[in-house]
Amino acid sequence: MKLTPIVFLLSSLLLVAISCKKKVNTVTPQSKDITEVVYASGVLEPQNQFILYSLADGTIAEIFVAEGDTIGTSQPLLRVDGNATEARLYSAEEIYKTAQQNYGENSPALQELKTQLNTLKSRLQIDSTNYVRYKRLYNENAIKKSDFEKAELTYINSQNDYKATKQRIENLRAQLYVTLQNAQSQYKITQDDVANYLVKSGTKGRVYDLLKEKGEVVRRSEAIAIIGDAENVVLKMSVDESDIEKIKIGQQVLVQIEAYGEKIFKAKVTRIYPAMNKKDFAFRVDAAMIETLPAIFSGTNIEANIIIQEKKNVLCLPKSVMMPGDTVLVKTADGDKKVKVQKGIENFEYIEVTGGVDANTQIITK
Repeated sequence: MKLTPIVFLLSSLLLVAISCKKKVNTVTPQSKDITEVVYASGVLEPQNQFILYSLADGTIAEIFVAEGDTIGTSQPLLRVDGNATEARLYSAEEIYKTAQQNYGENSPALQELKTQLNTLKSRLQIDSTNYVRYKRLYNENAIKKSDFEKAELTYINSQNDYKATKQRIENLRAQLYVTLQNAQSQYKITQDDVANYLVKSGTKGRVYDLLKEKGEVVRRSEAIAIIGDAENVVLKMSVDESDIEKIKIGQQVLVQIEAYGEKIFKAKVTRIYPAMNKKDFAFRVDAAMIETLPAIFSGTNIEANIIIQEKKNVLCLPKSVMMPGDTVLVKTADGDKKVKVQKGIENFEYIEVTGGVDANTQIITK
């Protein structure tokens, strides 16, 4: 009878131990559809976006467009004040016209020399005739040698004067031609310089930003506007170096654009850049929209999932049950034990199971 309290105490302790034993939660692999994706972030920009730079120094005199306007090829966008350059153009044009006149058939400088040449030609013909006549008379001993030599010297001088004047004409024509070419070149350069003061678009598109206002001073090579395609956009995304080998041209992209809230748009990968950005250890990947956007907001942030592959009705486990070394803790009749799992594709929540466990395996959750 004295043993009864001791038995009662042991029984009570056993019940307490059982009731305090921690409950074990388990899951089994479930059949699911799973999609493997790679996350990317970036910005949306109009296709063929570029910065327009000033080609002249001056003050913004006029602006012909506003942000958001669609523009055509060679359409004037703004004008830089260039009065001094326009004066230089007028001067260069006058010099060019004068050079054209001086080189033309009615050139005053050439006409004067041509008149001299005609006079010398007439005199040469007369002196040539006299030389031939005096030579004949001298050979017939009809005149003195001094008279013949005088006629001969006159003929030689006429020849020299004629040749020298003819050469002067050829030299002057060559000089006037060089002057004409230089004047034409300078006129063309000044024309181009003046044209630089009227800033035009190089292509059709849309004005996304004007970086200068009327009255502001602008310097040569300073940015003045941002131009891009009016309809098409490019998604410029950054993909981590650990994921870049999975990305292929043509893969579908599900993209969320900050300007459009939670709405999801579809796009596809169009270009993969092979050089890594050393700042963030990521690679640039471009994508094009499959569907048309209601409006284009250049520079808006985007987040995207690039679809790598999809599988239907495959065994999956929550990623939360996985332990280091691709193992899981399995509940068996002989106790808990670690089992290595063969994995397939995975996403942010689930992992495809291809071996190591089956649909009946009881896996202990963490």
